[in-house]
Amino acid sequence: MHFKRVLFPLLIALIFLINGSVQAVGVRPLVIDLQMSPGDTMPFELILTPEPVQRVVNFTLFEPRQVISGGLEYREGDPEEFPPVEWVEIPQEVEVPPGEETKVEGMVRVPFDAAGSNTVVVMVEPAVEEAETGITFRVRYAVRINIDVDRPGLRPQAQVLDFDLQADEEKQPLVQINLLNPSPLRYMASGEVTIRDEGRRLVERVLLNSPAAAQANRTETRIYPGAEVQFLGSITEPLYPGEYELRLFLRYADGRQVIQSQQVQITGDEFDQEGHMDIIRLNPEELQAQMRAGSSTSQVIQMDNRTPDNLQVNFAARPIRADYSHCIFEFINLEMRGETVLTLAPHRSGRSVLTVRAPREIEEGGYYGFLEVVALSEEGEQLEKKEIELEVLVGEDHEYKVEFLNLEVQQFADEFVFSATVQNEGRTHLAPQARIYLRNEEGAVQRTIRLNLQEDEGRILPGMTGLLVNEVRDLEPGKYTADISIEYGGEELAAAEIPLNISQNEEE
Repeated sequence: MHFKRVLFPLLIALIFLINGSVQAVGVRPLVIDLQMSPGDTMPFELILTPEPVQRVVNFTLFEPRQVISGGLEYREGDPEEFPPVEWVEIPQEVEVPPGEETKVEGMVRVPFDAAGSNTVVVMVEPAVEEAETGITFRVRYAVRINIDVDRPGLRPQAQVLDFDLQADEEKQPLVQINLLNPSPLRYMASGEVTIRDEGRRLVERVLLNSPAAAQANRTETRIYPGAEVQFLGSITEPLYPGEYELRLFLRYADGRQVIQSQQVQITGDEFDQEGHMDIIRLNPEELQAQMRAGSSTSQVIQMDNRTPDNLQVNFAARPIRADYSHCIFEFINLEMRGETVLTLAPHRSGRSVLTVRAPREIEEGGYYGFLEVVALSEEGEQLEKKEIELEVLVGEDHEYKVEFLNLEVQQFADEFVFSATVQNEGRTHLAPQARIYLRNEEGAVQRTIRLNLQEDEGRILPGMTGLLVNEVRDLEPGKYTADISIEYGGEELAAAEIPLNISQNEEE
């Protein structure tokens, strides 16, 4: 069984018309990013790939609107309601000859009063000829032109409208937040919620994602200006009666944060939390390998059927996220030895062998992904899905790099939450710490504060961001300078000075 990533083109709309063919003139690129200033003019170019016959291709300008799920809907642009459609100039139609690519030139003219992030969608679709009969599958492509107009004073903002613990359709506990972008700038956002019991024990760290991003296997969601997007996270640990603290860490716009906290009382009647026995048990739940380029190794995976019924077990590859630069399935050769679908008898075990081969030309570093293990009934009904974390380190003496993005301090009663956002710029995972010297206005060190990854967040993968967090009490109000140092393996990787103003009655 070989794992390969398969990319599917994004088909925005599939329209059924009267014809007997498939009209599929291609277009590239599908996204155009333009950095502009007020009054600027900038050209852009689309390349149309041909069909076997000559086609007329139409171009129409649309306004994108982000819906609550995080996806986009499109409506034909009205300049009175959406002025940016007047900034884009492109022919209304172009003839595409057979067997020959066609370049279509457009122009963006930004007025002097423009500002912020503006997205105009160019719908590209073949015209329909009246004489054609039968059924036509007409492919319509949405080309996004992102026009970022720089103007002093613009800054991204995020506002959490709702932060709730709810029951889903199966009466299981679910964390929901609604995020509003009130700024004129679009940005990427992601989040997590920590749940702690009355004894401050971490019950679970719940990752939040929008439905649209989850469907596309992305861990972040792009939030457009003025849009409200819902983020959800399922709770898998039981919540017994008692009081819990839910703390939200929302990351947005390359390092900015929103931190909120609330107390929740669980009586025991809110959710259906009857425990259930795992259908299959995996050993190991993580597969790690340290290799040299050109070498190979094998790992045994044991699966125990804990039910009185026959089970079918399937394996599937799941990347960390779409287009992840250190995806194990892109750079490492993985092969399951034997059958790709196993049958496990009641209360019996089965074994599979995963062979890992590092190509000779591979670049040293870490490569990551998940192996999904799916248990099915004899009738094909999915009963349970588990995952095995995959990690392959190629080479030794790795260089570690991080970028410090942000330090946020939020007060809750007499407690201050220090949260630093860092990005792993190296080629392998790491678990950094932060040390903060908190200096008063005279330069004297008042406190030394250590920040660490949260309990169940053991590392930061290459190209990913992470939070270093700690809680501090008895901090006097005043103006401070935070000398922060990001460290790993006894080495300082990044440092910064951050002014902090701790007020007496700081609001959430």
